[in-house]
Amino acid sequence: MAGKTMEVIVHIGAHKTGTTSIQDFLFSRRDELLNRENILYPTSRSIGFKQNHTDLTAGVFHNHDDLGRMVVSRIKSSGAERDVYYGTYVEELRSEIEASSCDKVVLSTEAFFRHANDFDWHKLSRDIGIPLEFFRFVVYLRDPAHHYLSLVQQRIKYSSRFKSPKSVPFRKVVQSYEDKFPGRVSIRILELVSDSVADIKSVIGIKAYDEFDNPVERKNESLSAEAMQLIQLYRQRFMSDLDNVVDAKGRRLLQVVMNADANLVGGIKPKLFQNVYDSINLGVFDDISWLESQCEVDIPWKISQRMNKIDTGGISLISDICFVDKDRLSMLNLHVFDNLLAGQVG
Repeated sequence: MAGKTMEVIVHIGAHKTGTTSIQDFLFSRRDELLNRENILYPTSRSIGFKQNHTDLTAGVFHNHDDLGRMVVSRIKSSGAERDVYYGTYVEELRSEIEASSCDKVVLSTEAFFRHANDFDWHKLSRDIGIPLEFFRFVVYLRDPAHHYLSLVQQRIKYSSRFKSPKSVPFRKVVQSYEDKFPGRVSIRILELVSDSVADIKSVIGIKAYDEFDNPVERKNESLSAEAMQLIQLYRQRFMSDLDNVVDAKGRRLLQVVMNADANLVGGIKPKLFQNVYDSINLGVFDDISWLESQCEVDIPWKISQRMNKIDTGGISLISDICFVDKDRLSMLNLHVFDNLLAGQVG
């Protein structure tokens, strides 16, 4: 990028830390950000997902066999080989970056919330035409137990299985970025910043801060504990051959369950059993202590004393980790069954 030095700010997640709201803001206000702040949030025009930059992993993730299911689905739908798909995607991003003459480029995908060495950062640098020395990173973290439940809620939409309660080893991930890019990683605690969109404005350096109102928030669709369990049971019985696959059949089931869930009284936000919550956060006791020292703040989700971990060996149903109202589950099942046309599920 001869003649001008651009800074690249890479928002790496983590998952379920307000990333959808951040990406919605950056995407919906991208024209104003470029025209008024000289900040570019690029988007490929003809291929890939417009709202974030997860499709970059198709070319820079070392383990091609472990790509996220949404990226795999988009590559398959495009009819192109993975490297061709990535090449088209990144070339359009590079062209937009070069044409913008911006001061900063912002990239965002929670798919980068893995060990930093899982990705070929030098390749990404070459492909978008900006030296790696001008990259910096921002990561958001949240209560590990709440994080786990959010991941289960997302997973269960297209799968009958979920991981047993355990902590995400966030220290290993964050420290891998700090080791690889010393002095260029900003750690943000979701519960302490309260509003992730307001915070990202500050992080990326928007000067006319108050003039950029937040868009109407689009949250990832939430499910009650009963809806989560019902999807799990339907997928076990009727869709066991399509586990963890995003397809029309699964989308239809999800939409019908969500509609019925929204129209049936008594739905409450799922909450982990206390012993499950405590066990998850106990698993990252040392990580939380490390985070407190790194950020020099008191972390609100720290377990105050060491406790005994629960046995997670027999956990397989949603009702094993949080309360499910059996009466509401039965009523929800009736509504869903009535609305599923013969042959669409089963």
